[in-house]
Amino acid sequence: MAHPYEGRDAYAPRDAEPSYRPLFAVRKPTIVLGKPTLDQKVREALESLGLAPRERVPVRVPARPKR
Repeated sequence: MAHPYEGRDAYAPRDAEPSYRPLFAVRKPTIVLGKPTLDQKVREALESLGLAPRERVPVRVPARPKR
């Protein structure tokens, strides 16, 4: 099995620039003002059919008992 630090400098300073690029550039969808998003379009289409999705009610989850 390969050593966990194999292929990279185990003693590189913590603030060293990472030597990798992210595999996928994360692009947030650009929101054009005044233009309805797909979510809004889907919601309006469902409402026009009388199938409006139920509003999500936040559910309180009880805290786990401390041991």
